[in-house]
Amino acid sequence: MYYTTLQTISMQREDLEWARRYQADFRSEMIEMKRAQTEAAPSNARPVELLALVFAFGAGGGMFHTTLRLGFVHGSLVFLGTFGTGLGAFYFVLLAVTLFSLGNSSDMFLILRAQNLGIPATYAPLLGLVFNVTYTLFSWPAGGLSDRFSRRVLAAAGYMVFAAVYLTFAIAPSAAAIWFAMAFYGLFYSLTEPVLKALVVGAVAPESRGRALGVYSFVSSVAILLASLITGEMWKHYGPRVPFYLSAGIAFTAAILLLISRATQAAKTRTA
Repeated sequence: MYYTTLQTISMQREDLEWARRYQADFRSEMIEMKRAQTEAAPSNARPVELLALVFAFGAGGGMFHTTLRLGFVHGSLVFLGTFGTGLGAFYFVLLAVTLFSLGNSSDMFLILRAQNLGIPATYAPLLGLVFNVTYTLFSWPAGGLSDRFSRRVLAAAGYMVFAAVYLTFAIAPSAAAIWFAMAFYGLFYSLTEPVLKALVVGAVAPESRGRALGVYSFVSSVAILLASLITGEMWKHYGPRVPFYLSAGIAFTAAILLLISRATQAAKTRTA
């Protein structure tokens, strides 16, 4: 019993010494890395790594909690580092897409709104057909345009189309306007489906493209699910107009974000 206790104490001391060495080595490596980055290109220093240092060493809590934080920070920085030098561009695009997706509820709400405006439910397949014809006709040209012109501008144009469609469904001036808006809605998908994926792929290093697309799909899918829940609740409590106005406003804001990122990138290119 006495021998076992001594053995346990010895193991705890060894673990404590290992944790101290790990903390010291990790801190030294992080500080050296930040010093090298700052000397090489001061403007490219990433705030996320500075925050990681503060989180790891400045939050208190004793050796055990500090070691846990070090492990978390180390894993996080490895994950973030896999996206390479395009991290900022990728996350800016991801921010715009996530914001937009929070207003991009299920297309079934468009069908419900059309019925609410007097278009019979039996015409729902025709509404889908009108949408798909436009989507099919413009998908190939839109993909080709993304190889020749700014993808951010094309995606922003798609978001503007979405905003116009949802604004039309909110105002609902006539049944003919709803049919026209549904056809116009296919252009939104043509300008965003292939273009946004190409934008994500171009924002990260080649070895990280699959991972970036996975993050993009996951985040946008979760946001779209939330958007449908929010739209349903708002429809229930405030009527059908309000959620469509909200979605149009969110889409317009996301388009502005993409255009701002385009302007910022152009300015950096001219400066370089």
